[in-house]
Amino acid sequence: MILCIAGVLSASELDTANKLVDRAEFIDGKLTAGWHARLVAAQHQRAGMRAGADTANLLQSTCNSWVGQL
Repeated sequence: MILCIAGVLSASELDTANKLVDRAEFIDGKLTAGWHARLVAAQHQRAGMRAGADTANLLQSTCNSWVGQL
């Protein structure tokens, strides 16, 4: 399920997130799936031990500032 929430990222933050995704390396999700999921896995995921850490940090800081406004 995908839930879209508009206006969470500013234009600048969205540009940064897009650049991070554009330069990321993606691998077949079957490579890390368990035996039961490997049969049906049909996605790609970021490669590496720290995969997604830069994007996660951007989103975490954005969420923290958002919560502070509530």
